Amino acid sequence: LVNLAGYKDWRLPTRVELLSIADKSRYNPALNTAFKYITDFSFPEYWSQTKSADDSSGAWVVDFRNGRDFWSSVSYGRNSVLCVRQD
Repeated sequence: LVNLAGYKDWRLPTRVELLSIADKSRYNPALNTAFKYITDFSFPEYWSQTKSADDSSGAWVVDFRNGRDFWSSVSYGRNSVLCVRQD
């Protein structure tokens, strides 16, 4: 659980939520310009909470260099996270 700014209802976004802020017409970052305060893309691949349908040891990742998504094993582990608040 993450406790930030007095809120405890943070979670990982779904694959669809991450893709909704990607902008494939841009590159590095391929991110909607409304998110201008996200500037550090040392690790531009972001985990989603969406699990792989075929393999429970994996989850979908969105790469904000190019706005594409792919499946990755969670044992890889070297991706970033962007938490969102529960509605």
